[in-house]
Amino acid sequence: MATFPTVRAPLFPIKIKEVRPVHRTSFEANYQQVIRKAVRSRRIWTTEWKNSILLTSTEFNLIRTFFNSYQGEYFDWVHPYTSVTHSVTFNADELNYDEELISYKIGTPAIYYSLSLELSEA
Repeated sequence: MATFPTVRAPLFPIKIKEVRPVHRTSFEANYQQVIRKAVRSRRIWTTEWKNSILLTSTEFNLIRTFFNSYQGEYFDWVHPYTSVTHSVTFNADELNYDEELISYKIGTPAIYYSLSLELSEA
């Protein structure tokens, strides 16, 4: 199984959503029937690189190439703060990012990228 590329750690905290779908049916007198659609919950992690933590062109291209190669498949992702490996997939069919031109006192301006990814547990 492929492993998500190693790049700088995203912003802390990483947002986590716990999903356990149910089917709800409403009846007269405001009663409701709830039926679980799954026997376990699934986590969705939202990782962000923005503001003070931006991706270099090299790091961004690693993620972009990985997305284009493995979108729709499961892969291993190592949580950057707990070092626990999870089997995940990209939660979206698109990669949305911003290019930012940053100029420091010494050197030429460089393009950096801000990016947000949702990774869904297998």
